[in-house]
Amino acid sequence: MQTSVIAHRVTDFLKQYPPFQAIEDADLMALVSRGRVKFHESDEFIFWQGATHNPFLYVIQQGTVSLWETTAGGERLRDIRGAGDVIGIDRFLGNPNYLYSAKTNSDVVVYALPSADFEPLLERYAVVSRYVKSHAAVTTDYHTHDQRKQAHEVFVHESTRRREPSTCHVDATIREAARRLNAGSSQAMAVVDAQRRVVGVVTGAAILRWIGEAGNDPDRTVTEVMIRAPYTIAPQAMVSQCVLAMVEGGTEVLVATRDGTQNGELHSLITPDEVAPAFGSHPLSILKEIACTDTL
Repeated sequence: MQTSVIAHRVTDFLKQYPPFQAIEDADLMALVSRGRVKFHESDEFIFWQGATHNPFLYVIQQGTVSLWETTAGGERLRDIRGAGDVIGIDRFLGNPNYLYSAKTNSDVVVYALPSADFEPLLERYAVVSRYVKSHAAVTTDYHTHDQRKQAHEVFVHESTRRREPSTCHVDATIREAARRLNAGSSQAMAVVDAQRRVVGVVTGAAILRWIGEAGNDPDRTVTEVMIRAPYTIAPQAMVSQCVLAMVEGGTEVLVATRDGTQNGELHSLITPDEVAPAFGSHPLSILKEIACTDTL
């Protein structure tokens, strides 16, 4: 296929996403003309935390890429990026080295664009400058008014990345769990073992029901009221998938582990509070109402 044809296809793709929508066709074509198309298999690293920035920034054409931070306490998932997202952009925020490692979660195609050609666009286009500033660290909050992601486009990780999950040990009492839930204004708490593996989930509603029964002692262990073997998902799941799983499983809390397995390390807890912003309403209630409505 001719190079000019590829360049036009890449340009057409970029014009669907910010900040490239604001760039004039001639400038965008000039940026693309010196770029490259790269393919990465699943579980490959595109770049490593601490390494000096290479000459390119990357736009994901297909697949998903996770950003990982390595600290003294181990690796921590910081974000998940998908089609149209830019990675490696922190070079324009005064960081000489990559802040995070970028690892592919699937087969991934990226467009590698010369950073030296992108940098002049920061001064030429105010929208491009605002876009870069909004991507300080790993946040992806910048969208034009008509580009807010829909529920089928939002990753679980995007809905929970600002909130650490409430946890308690298996030996904690029901009284202690209730206090922690109340202090954290949380709907649910993960019951974990010494390796931070989830062995169950307890909700405020379950505690209230249990305490309401005559003769129950709140100083018994939290295992008395926890949901055993809770439904488990991966952080790469979509919010819409979470809602369907809640309805099908008859539960209002899901556990996200870093590898999506029941024995994996806890990442987050998913409750209606986490998924509601993607819908602008309480989706679980809506789906329950639909399920109870007679077919016309």
